Amino acid sequence: MKINDLKGILGKKGAGFALFYNAYSTIVNPNFFYFSWYNGVGALIIQESKAPFLIVPEMELLRAKKSPIKKA
Repeated sequence: MKINDLKGILGKKGAGFALFYNAYSTIVNPNFFYFSWYNGVGALIIQESKAPFLIVPEMELLRAKKSPIKKA
């Protein structure tokens, strides 16, 4: 499933966004990684009508910049 597919599902279900997060640096959340290609600590917000973005701690910023998702 691609992000655009998920956005379509969000629209059909009437949900404004999907939230995926990884709270641990040693355990990878497979859903979070699948959509963001980032395996550190942070959150991914996918909104139906806007570009997805990552929220990460400053200490993870360099690693998160390698992800194709925008950072906040």
